[in-house]
Amino acid sequence: MSRILVKLSGEVLKGSLQAGIDWTVVDTICSEIAGAVKNTKAELGFVIGGGNIFRGATPDLNIRNYDRLLGDSMGMMATVINALALVERLRGNGVNAILQSGVQIDGIAPLFNADVVERQFKEGGVVVFAGGIGSPYFSTDMTAALRSLQIKADYLAKATKVDGVYDSDPMKNADAKRYEKVSYNEIIEKKLEVLDLTAIQLLAKNNMKLLVYDMTQKGNLEAVCRGEKVGTIVE
Repeated sequence: MSRILVKLSGEVLKGSLQAGIDWTVVDTICSEIAGAVKNTKAELGFVIGGGNIFRGATPDLNIRNYDRLLGDSMGMMATVINALALVERLRGNGVNAILQSGVQIDGIAPLFNADVVERQFKEGGVVVFAGGIGSPYFSTDMTAALRSLQIKADYLAKATKVDGVYDSDPMKNADAKRYEKVSYNEIIEKKLEVLDLTAIQLLAKNNMKLLVYDMTQKGNLEAVCRGEKVGTIVE
């Protein structure tokens, strides 16, 4: 049995919409998760971003004197909305799911508690993490790195739209080379865009493995849970 923390981009939840939540997409994702839980018994946690609703660091607004502190607070709230959508659809797909947050919202988003998470995993449930780490200036990449360590995951998996880590953007360069395995040092030296630098450094320092895989391929999450060769391993 594996314990895996999966980093999901909020962008994926909007589907073909300009912004917001496409419930058909959310239901498809959660159905895939439900199958992986049922067929593999893996212990799964998910960190969700909020970019489909609001990005605190880079708002698409032409305004003066933007306050990043308040913007990041809005971004954290956006992740809570996305997490609630995932929890609702996971439960709708028969999965015992709970939300844990970096910011406490009474009656809606309980504060992260490692003991609660451990109990949820032991009972066969799934945990969705929201609210970042509860502080501005830290990305959801950093949240994923931190939570993977706090819950003692076997590894962190980043769900993307490409099938691993490349030496350049495969969407722009047809000759981009895909890595089967790559080191954190090489990612840092070559400035490969996998996670933000602070998250990469935290993972490297604490010897947490990272898997980058294509979430758009049906069955890939279940394959990841079974330990099959999917995507790129970073260590």
